[in-house]
Amino acid sequence: MMKWFTASSPLALLCALAACGGGGGSDGSGSTPPPAAGVPSPTPAPAPTPTPTPAPVGEVALYSEGLNPDGASSTLMEIKATNAGIYILAEPSDDTRPWKVFKVQGSPAQSQSWISATPDNDADSMIVSFAPSNIYSETDRGVGFYWASIGAGRPKFNKWGWYSANAGGVSITADDDSIGAAFGNTIEMVVSGAVNGIVAPRPWIIAELRGGSDGYRVFQDDGAYTAANTISDRFSTPALPNLGARTYTQATGQPSVAISHPRDPNLYVGAGNTLYVYDAQQRLRTFTFPTNDPSAGFSDLIWSDNDLYIAFGNNIYRLRDNTVTLFMPIPLGLGGPPGRFCITGGWLYTIDGTARSLGTGTTRNWISRGTLNSAQTQAAGSLQGGLGMGVYCMPNNGNTIWTFYPTLSGQRGIRRITPLG
Repeated sequence: MMKWFTASSPLALLCALAACGGGGGSDGSGSTPPPAAGVPSPTPAPAPTPTPTPAPVGEVALYSEGLNPDGASSTLMEIKATNAGIYILAEPSDDTRPWKVFKVQGSPAQSQSWISATPDNDADSMIVSFAPSNIYSETDRGVGFYWASIGAGRPKFNKWGWYSANAGGVSITADDDSIGAAFGNTIEMVVSGAVNGIVAPRPWIIAELRGGSDGYRVFQDDGAYTAANTISDRFSTPALPNLGARTYTQATGQPSVAISHPRDPNLYVGAGNTLYVYDAQQRLRTFTFPTNDPSAGFSDLIWSDNDLYIAFGNNIYRLRDNTVTLFMPIPLGLGGPPGRFCITGGWLYTIDGTARSLGTGTTRNWISRGTLNSAQTQAAGSLQGGLGMGVYCMPNNGNTIWTFYPTLSGQRGIRRITPLG
């Protein structure tokens, strides 16, 4: 008789598992192999610990400072830049002293960096405008600029000239009697002529006409003199039509900025909301800038290669191939124009610390970057605080920005800044 095994029998349980393939798999013989001896179970790899990114080390633009070499005797008023330094107009503290023009090159902290010029020695004179005569290729120690002055206490009301230290001082002076002169009342603005300065093309002036109702006229030095010591002989023929009329209630043609083309014999003048382009004989074209703010106007005109960058209202525009396009917004600054931006080394620098590439449009902060310590924070704040009075670059001369800054005595000093790259 066959004997049956019950389910509770160990042998029955083993047979049942072998028959159904249970128990975690088999080796094909119906039995389950034991685990290999000495092989541990795998341990999961631990999650990597993230490495914190260190904060970038703080940096602040380097700068040097210099005080007004005249001390309390004058106030530094206006900056004009060349490739070899900057010119500063200084207003005397009293009417018994003449106005001066300083050229600063090198470090303003060094006394030998300041070169002083007095273009008009009349004590009652006032320099109304000046312009370096060689903006793009001036020598390091060269000094040359055009100037215009007025003085109510002398027979000759208008005076214009060219100062050149290379030629030993005041090289040219011309004037006109304010009574009976065909020339007009006052010179509003003097402008140098292109790269070659006084040689070719020749300098420009913009003058307000007698009575004011005829507006403002543009003249270029014609180079044909019968009485070279008079303004009306040097600037004999206006470029027409005039800029515009001036009355007691409006000044549609009153110029605020002007610049000559670096190579072509043309003058660009900003007046009202219109940019005028003249040659020596006539007005060539105009560009009208839209504005919803009647107080908006031009503050800066700067060439870079063949492009003209224009500060008008709260924006910078670019004139290229006779087409004006918006380039970027710009802050108004302390007291408004001028000096709200400057250009050097292919970058445009503004008074809020922004640098923008003229080619790619990328931007960076040129005052500071990274995590600043307390000393760096103080230095960056000091730099930023002085920028409202304008930034000025040396064209075609690397990476230098000039600006005024308020001194502890309440006067204006001058800073030379190397912006962060």
